[in-house]
Amino acid sequence: MACTEKNASLLGKLKNASLLMFGDSIARGVAITGCAAVGQSLKSYLLAPKITKASPYWERATVEQHKHDHHGCRLLEGRGGGLPIGYFAHYGITGPPYWSFAYPLPPWLNYTTGGQVQHNLRDFTQKHTRGCDLTLIVINSAFWDISSWWLSSTNKTAFLVSEGLVEEYALAVQRIIGLLRRAFPSSSLAWRTVHDAKGQKSAKRKLSSKTLTLLNSAATRVARSMGVFVIDTASMVRKLVAGGVPNYLIGMKEGASGKPAHETIDGRHLNPLLDVAVLNMLLNVLAKAQAKRHTKLAASCRQPRQIPSIPRELLYGPVPKEAQYPRPGSKAEL
Repeated sequence: MACTEKNASLLGKLKNASLLMFGDSIARGVAITGCAAVGQSLKSYLLAPKITKASPYWERATVEQHKHDHHGCRLLEGRGGGLPIGYFAHYGITGPPYWSFAYPLPPWLNYTTGGQVQHNLRDFTQKHTRGCDLTLIVINSAFWDISSWWLSSTNKTAFLVSEGLVEEYALAVQRIIGLLRRAFPSSSLAWRTVHDAKGQKSAKRKLSSKTLTLLNSAATRVARSMGVFVIDTASMVRKLVAGGVPNYLIGMKEGASGKPAHETIDGRHLNPLLDVAVLNMLLNVLAKAQAKRHTKLAASCRQPRQIPSIPRELLYGPVPKEAQYPRPGSKAEL
């Protein structure tokens, strides 16, 4: 990207560090933009079997919405550990049920977000850090949680996020942080707040600034109470766009009646220039996490995991009921 400048000195100090973003597609944007900025292509690190178009999971594994769900690159290929960064997609921390894009749930992934932390996230470390804990894991969640609540509601037009749902979200933040700490005991964790959403789709799914502020406040309170650093992307984006973003950086995809604000390309996903700004924030937090690690015990490492052996009937047969999106109002256990 011509509008970015690589700070070789800062990156060089991070050559043996590693960063994984565990979140939704706004985290994916940072990974895609960051890797492109240094001329690196994203590659999948997930241990999953190869499938053909005959599988009911083909689109779930290959379409635009999912093709970068579990990808990464090395920002410093050929130097030290290469500074691997990656992205692992989840579709909400308050489910199941999750946002509909998660379905059908493929058999090579655990069926819950918590289960993926315990069983699938370490695929990134196997590919990039010799099975050892990452330096930093950055967590975010909100858009899919709200969208899933809206989709599961019996009255979508009048749906509002209640105090009870905010409390459910706060408990989910606490739970996912606890699971990540147990799965990666020597990794540093950070929580990323979510920026404002704009446009018709966001309004339809009730992604209002008021609701996002409530969830950001709840997540910040819980994260700080657990000693987790908070990266306030929401405030950063507001400050960066206060003076306006150049017109040539504005992408409008939702039509004049519902066009998103300057900071996004479609109402939810950040302008690539702002994704670079977010990456800069993450790299500075990563530098602090790396310095902190030097005062800890050596990183926790695990034995390599093999590509799961999944019976052909699960890959090509009918999708099991538990892997399908549940009917609105039905309940599923985490």
